[in-house]
Amino acid sequence: MSAPASSFSDLNPAGLAEVLLTTSLNGTLLLRPLYAADGQELVDFAWERLNPAAQQMLNLPERPTASFLTLFPTAQQTGVFGFYRDAFQSGQLAQRQNLYQYDGLDAYYILQAQRYEGVLVVSFADGNEQSRTRVEKALRESQARERAARAAAERQQGELKRVFEQAPVAIAVYRGPQYIIELANPTVCRLWGRTPEQIIGKGLFEALPEVAGMGYEQLLDGVMATGKPYVAHAMPAVHERDGRRDTVYWDFVYVAMYEADGSIYGAMVVATEVTEQVLARQQVQQLNEELEVRVRARTAEAHAALREAQDQREQQQEQQNLLRQILRQVPASVATLMGPEHHFAFFNHRYYTLTGNRAALGRKVADVLPELMEQGFLSLLDRVYATGEAFSDQEISIVLEQPTGPASQQYIDFSYQPLTDRQGQVQGILVFILDTTEQVRARRQADTLQAAALAAVQRRAQQRQELYQIFAQTPVAIVLLREPDHRIDYFNPAFEELFPPEEWAGRDMQGHVLAEVYPRIKLAGLVELLDRVFETGEPQAVLDMPLANLYPGSPRYVTFTYQAYREEGRIVGVAAFAYDVTEQVVSRRDAEIMQAALLASAQRSAEERQELLALFEQAPVAVALLREPDHRIEYFNTAFAELYPTQNILGRPVVEVYPGMASPDVIGRLDRVYTTGETYQGLEQPLRTAAPGGKPRYITFTYQAYREHERIAGVAVFIHEVTEQVLAREAREAQQQLVEAVFEQSPTAIWVAEGPDYVFSIVNPLMEQILGRTQQQLIGKPYFEVMTELTSQGLPELMRQVWESGETLSVKEMPARLNYHQPDEVGYFSLVFQPLRDEAQGEVIGIACVAVEVTDQVRARQQVQQLNQEMQLTNAELHDTNARLIRTNTDLDTFVYTASHDLKAPISNIEGLLLALRQQLPPEALEAPLVPRLFSMMEDSVMRFQQTIGHLTDISQLQQAEAPETIDLSDLVAGVRLDLAPLIEAASVALSVTVEDCQAVRVAPKTLRSVVYNLLSNAVKYRAPDRPAQVQLRAHCTPTQLVLAVQDNGLGLNTAQQAELFGMFRRLHVHVEGSGVGLFMVKRLVENAGGTITVESQPGVGSTFTVLLPA
Repeated sequence: MSAPASSFSDLNPAGLAEVLLTTSLNGTLLLRPLYAADGQELVDFAWERLNPAAQQMLNLPERPTASFLTLFPTAQQTGVFGFYRDAFQSGQLAQRQNLYQYDGLDAYYILQAQRYEGVLVVSFADGNEQSRTRVEKALRESQARERAARAAAERQQGELKRVFEQAPVAIAVYRGPQYIIELANPTVCRLWGRTPEQIIGKGLFEALPEVAGMGYEQLLDGVMATGKPYVAHAMPAVHERDGRRDTVYWDFVYVAMYEADGSIYGAMVVATEVTEQVLARQQVQQLNEELEVRVRARTAEAHAALREAQDQREQQQEQQNLLRQILRQVPASVATLMGPEHHFAFFNHRYYTLTGNRAALGRKVADVLPELMEQGFLSLLDRVYATGEAFSDQEISIVLEQPTGPASQQYIDFSYQPLTDRQGQVQGILVFILDTTEQVRARRQADTLQAAALAAVQRRAQQRQELYQIFAQTPVAIVLLREPDHRIDYFNPAFEELFPPEEWAGRDMQGHVLAEVYPRIKLAGLVELLDRVFETGEPQAVLDMPLANLYPGSPRYVTFTYQAYREEGRIVGVAAFAYDVTEQVVSRRDAEIMQAALLASAQRSAEERQELLALFEQAPVAVALLREPDHRIEYFNTAFAELYPTQNILGRPVVEVYPGMASPDVIGRLDRVYTTGETYQGLEQPLRTAAPGGKPRYITFTYQAYREHERIAGVAVFIHEVTEQVLAREAREAQQQLVEAVFEQSPTAIWVAEGPDYVFSIVNPLMEQILGRTQQQLIGKPYFEVMTELTSQGLPELMRQVWESGETLSVKEMPARLNYHQPDEVGYFSLVFQPLRDEAQGEVIGIACVAVEVTDQVRARQQVQQLNQEMQLTNAELHDTNARLIRTNTDLDTFVYTASHDLKAPISNIEGLLLALRQQLPPEALEAPLVPRLFSMMEDSVMRFQQTIGHLTDISQLQQAEAPETIDLSDLVAGVRLDLAPLIEAASVALSVTVEDCQAVRVAPKTLRSVVYNLLSNAVKYRAPDRPAQVQLRAHCTPTQLVLAVQDNGLGLNTAQQAELFGMFRRLHVHVEGSGVGLFMVKRLVENAGGTITVESQPGVGSTFTVLLPA
């Protein structure tokens, strides 16, 4: 039976397709395209279905879930994926044969593919089931060799990749004029603050926009254009890191990258971040600049201080000149003696005159005035110099030799005052002398007159009562003491008024012992004087005694004169005369007493006139009696004639005898006294009859009316010459002014406080500045009532210590905060507290303080200490930075050494592969036009790479210090010369060697050999072609140094070339074979050995290299 006929169109297409897929012996794939996110680029395929044959051949299920490239990633590299993509996009039937030995497959596939609607239909057959042709076998063998070579290359690539990724330096490769980042190791990503995804495949300035415009574009353009590497040190760049922009610094090198044809396609950068080192260096530089600024400031301050000190010295010099000028004019003899042998350093004219014009600057007192030694003055000077205690005495007799004539005896008041330095050490003695010869002689004359007066009293007992009446009327205090126990025999009213018996309970003092009535008299030492007068008969005097010794608190002063008086030739008592000399009126009151007594006597009885006149003759005052209204001279005594010398004056009017007195003031006063009877006194008036141009003389005079028969008969004139007193007072005033001037102008601050409350009595201007108060605010007020801020700063305790111990106290650099200081400000002061004692009792009555402000010095020292501390901290930081730099350099050296070592094997493999390739290629391939050239270029590149690795190895070993040895330099140079002999002979170089005193020099032999070898070989290689080459090696040794010089007449170098000469890979003459590391290594070797190398060169003349090494 036959089947019914039917057409193809009657078949079910879906069923037919299913049967065909199931029964087909070829594999069939239905793939659906997968697109990128933009929907434009086809990036993969998804599996729609695999027929049973395809499932068996690919060992996959019917519908795999993973995409095509996920299961077969190598399909992209082998071109299978591209074949599928192009077939789908074209819609045309495409065929391909492919040997696929990846991703678990190993077959020779015949592929056909075409798009149907939205899927790609692929049909493929496995060629392994068919017989293989000779070409297929050759292809398989070629692919096997290719896989082996690729595996080896991948191993090498893996090694390089590990080096690349683990390198501590940043390495990146840029391609094209846009500098697309092709490679970037993790160090680059970390330092740039980006991930690989953010930078790979992007332009450098697109990935790092922050560095655009900083000059890197020009540097890379230069490298791309010229092929010359560019090396930069500490170059700044701005990078975005962790969301912030940081400025970092790089040491880097740009190296051109070449294609196989030798064209430059990009650049490689090798960089190291040196931000920490740069910042540390900048910090050090900043610290140095700050230190320099501070040093300049301190220098300026020091100069200012020096100028101020110079100004102070000039001021002190001016003050000293002024002081010397004043001392020269002071009416006293003044000298300064320096050193333990008392050399004259200064003396005024009066002192020079006093010593008979023998004083000489720089001479010793013992040499100039030898007579002082026997009189004890030199021993006093020695004692004052040794003890530092002042000495003074009054009315001391001194005998001085004179240049002409006999020695003269004089009387002086003198003081020796020690002169000390700032440390209180005695440096010399100030001598101050007042000549009191005339005063002593005048007083002795007065003593003689007193004795005469007492004799007259004794001769005329009948006149005792009359004398008592005179005593009663005299203002001089007089008391007559009887027998050895000094009973009061008589005292006049003036005595009772001057010395009231405060503690005496009796009604009458007469007949009582003087010490009973006046118990304080013993304390004053007056009883001893009375005893001495009674026992010896010698008069005694007490000059200017404070009445406070007898009456505490009394401001008055008295002068006592004790004179023995006799009856029948024996001493029966002592007459005491007391003069109130307050305000220097002792002379005037003595005159008034004598005037009153004499006038009373004259008025009481005419028969006593001659006796009165006799007393006038003996009086130490000038006396004249002027009669009637026209003031005729009726009488004058000898003292008057000496004061007013002239002749024939008795009976003549005073204006006729002395025309100089014919003035209204003199005559008018005489007339007034004569008319009214009122006494007139003139104090310390110039003597009108003194010789013009002579020594000025002064008098104190009294005009007093005298009476006869109860009427005024004339005027008695009493005149005391007070020239010495006036001059002495003026001298004291001048001295006081000098002391005040020195005190006011003293360069040190001084105050004096009295009493236990420390009441200010003296404050000089400089102390006003220190205390911050005026004299008006301080004088008369207790210290701590005014200086309240110092009560809690230790001053009360210090002053109490001085007051209670009575000892000088020195305090150095005491801190104190005064009212004018800022809240955080403190002043510093050096203080000396000196107790002041009562001369009589020896008790402390006050304190003197000398202060010097040392705030600037203390602050300067503190700043210096702070700077020293800062410098120590800076040094420590520098030490840490240097240690980090050393570690970094060590790491870099280790890396260079490791990299150079690890790169040797891959380069050797490449060299072997080139050799194997040369051997495997057929002869016709080797004779192709480009093949020999390419082989030569690759072999040259391998050789240069090996040479560079060798140099890197040598450089990495430069840091390893070589131990020095004792060698003979001549032998070492001879060995190098022998090694270079072929080169020297071939170049016809004339080499001369001169070595002096280097038979046993201690150096590193390998280092020195390398240095000598490189310098000599360079001198030969870089010879000038237009003249015979000459090379000189000169060396000499000192105990501490080796000096080596190599001089040639070669090509020479200009200034720019000399600046680059010692750089790594610097080749300045490219026509000579070389690597550019020789001189770099020489410089490193020399510096590692602690030496230096310098060059002097001139183009067309030659070069001289000089090496200095420690020996």
